[in-house]
Amino acid sequence: RTSVTPVMNTYIGGATIVVAGNLTVETLHNVTGGHAKTLAHASGGGILVGVNGADADAMVKPTINTYIGGADLDMDVTGTATIRSESTHDSRADGLGITIGGVVGVGGMTADAESSGSINTYAKNGTKLTVGYLTIETEVKDKAKAYSLSGVGSVGVAVGTAAATATNNSTVN
Repeated sequence: RTSVTPVMNTYIGGATIVVAGNLTVETLHNVTGGHAKTLAHASGGGILVGVNGADADAMVKPTINTYIGGADLDMDVTGTATIRSESTHDSRADGLGITIGGVVGVGGMTADAESSGSINTYAKNGTKLTVGYLTIETEVKDKAKAYSLSGVGSVGVAVGTAAATATNNSTVN
């Protein structure tokens, strides 16, 4: 099992701030192309009975909060104020199994990949904000890939199962 579950908070709050030009508050998560990857390989054999199985799970599930604001925040930006979050969630799970049994061969493989998360980009209610332009932007890319293969051989009974599930499910606010 491979899990990537960071919690990232980027914010300005709780003080009086005056900015004469532009302001950017930005959170970047995994924008250069990294991923969570799990490989599970299993092989088994026996003169009479061969049995094996394996499970590969990969999950990318960040929590990202990018915001400005607070009860005491009074912000004056003469140019552009930008609040921005960008996140790429890429998970990959691969499972491969081979079983050989003389009389009976049984094998099972599963692979599950999940790319999800919670990405929140906002200006808090009650914030005193004077700006030339305000941009609030969130960009999320989800990718999940699961692959599973089970090969079984026997002179008598051969049973093999393989299951793969890929899920993309991010929440953006």
